[in-house]
Amino acid sequence: MLSEISEEANVEGKDEANRLHAIGYEYRKQENYAKAIEYYTKAIQTNPNLFKLYFNRGFAYDKLGDYVNAIKDYIKAISLDSKNPYTYYNLGISYDKNESIKDAIECFTKAINLNPDNADFYHNRGLSFRK
Repeated sequence: MLSEISEEANVEGKDEANRLHAIGYEYRKQENYAKAIEYYTKAIQTNPNLFKLYFNRGFAYDKLGDYVNAIKDYIKAISLDSKNPYTYYNLGISYDKNESIKDAIECFTKAINLNPDNADFYHNRGLSFRK
C-alpha cells in the first residue's frame, strides 16, 4: 500500500481530469475515501462530462455513508452513460442504505434488464423486496 500519493503524479498521455482521477483512484484503493472525493471533485471541475468521475466519487461517498451525495453522483453518471448496469446496481445499493427501498428495487431491476446474467443484481433486489 502506498503511504503517500504525489499530487504531481504524472499519468502519461492523460489530460488533467484523468490525471486527477488517477490520483483519486489511488486514494480509493487505500480506502482513503475523503481524499479520493477531493481529487474526483477536482477532476470534475476540470471536465464535468466524464462518467467515471461521478461513478467513482459516488462509490467513495457511499463508503463514507453519505448516501445522498452518492445517489446524486450515480444519477449524474447515468445521465452520461445510461447503459452501464453497475451504475444502477450501485445506485440501488445507496438507495437501499438510505431506506429508499422502492427506488432501490427499481434500480436493481434496471441493472438486471441490462445484464440478466449477474446473480448479485437479483440477490440485492431480493433483499430489498424482503425489506
